[in-house]
Amino acid sequence: MKKLIILTLCLTGLLSCTKKRPAVSSTTFENDKIEAAIDANKESILNDLPQLITQEQLLGVILSKYKGKVVLVDFWATWCRPCMTAMKSILPMKEEMKGKDVVFLYLTGETSPLAAFNKTYPTIAGEHYRVSEAQWRYWMTTFDISGIPTYMVYDRQGKQISKHQGFPGVDKLKISIDKGL
Repeated sequence: MKKLIILTLCLTGLLSCTKKRPAVSSTTFENDKIEAAIDANKESILNDLPQLITQEQLLGVILSKYKGKVVLVDFWATWCRPCMTAMKSILPMKEEMKGKDVVFLYLTGETSPLAAFNKTYPTIAGEHYRVSEAQWRYWMTTFDISGIPTYMVYDRQGKQISKHQGFPGVDKLKISIDKGL
């Protein structure tokens, strides 16, 4: 009888040691990645759009907030792979520009679904605005933007000094920014 009890206890102990642990869900892993990206980009700021102004005034009003600084405006969308790839390529330049009077301003429209935008913008250090479809179309027409990403650089006085449709590479963007400094 003692042998049977000892055998039962041993098997119970052995089985309890081989229990499978619950698998970590891919959602948990994804959440960890998002939290890490947010922690790394604490300088990501979502701005409210100024109220009671016309479409013609909006970009000027947004830029006026940064008077005295050089502003790189990035027209982008969450679904745009070239936009997202370019943002990763720009990271070292952003680090290099820290402490200089340079603002990275990100503009997107309603084609970036709100849920995707809310998940993405915290991972991108800079100033962010999400505008209406009408405003987005107005900018595309007014600034002759035929595709994204598109970059415009403004000097310290708020004057546009360059425009690049498509990602021109970090070196060209840096040259444009340096001209404004």
